[in-house]
Amino acid sequence: MNRVRIGGGVSEESGWIARHADFPSRHIAPRHVDVWCPPAAAADSALRYPVIYMHDGQNLFDPALSFIGVDWGVIEAMTGLMQTGGHPGAIVVGVWNSPQRWRDYMPAKPLHLPESRELLAAFSEQAGGEPLSDDYLRFIVEELKPFIDATYPTMADRSSTCLLYTSPSPRDRTRYRMPSSA
Repeated sequence: MNRVRIGGGVSEESGWIARHADFPSRHIAPRHVDVWCPPAAAADSALRYPVIYMHDGQNLFDPALSFIGVDWGVIEAMTGLMQTGGHPGAIVVGVWNSPQRWRDYMPAKPLHLPESRELLAAFSEQAGGEPLSDDYLRFIVEELKPFIDATYPTMADRSSTCLLYTSPSPRDRTRYRMPSSA
């Protein structure tokens, strides 16, 4: 684990970030994973935190890495919640995307229905292949989540785990649910 300061926005008061470069997987290509922890996470080992997993992790914390030059304000949102809401915060896991972003995120099941053959063909042509989302979710559930729970002070239960992402279009938005084994 390599603690990094990124974007100049991380301080002792705003928590810390660890970068897991080229996180390995049996299911998907390796990719960076950044983990933001609340300030008290290092000092109070008894305190446990819920975990928010977020896609497009390179956009979360450092404007220099974001595709639009502005980060998503995750650190500010979390520290604001802790300061004004009396909440202890949450650990935020940023999974970087890959050149196969659309294939990783597009749910496969709807496109494999008999009535969706044309949609699957169009998606495959446009994205360079069929959806890889089942493998991507296996990576999160079977490899990344167990690693995060073993490495950080998490609340590992399903009700304390959230998976979020953004989409450039309302038509793209699909809600993922963590499998019951998570």
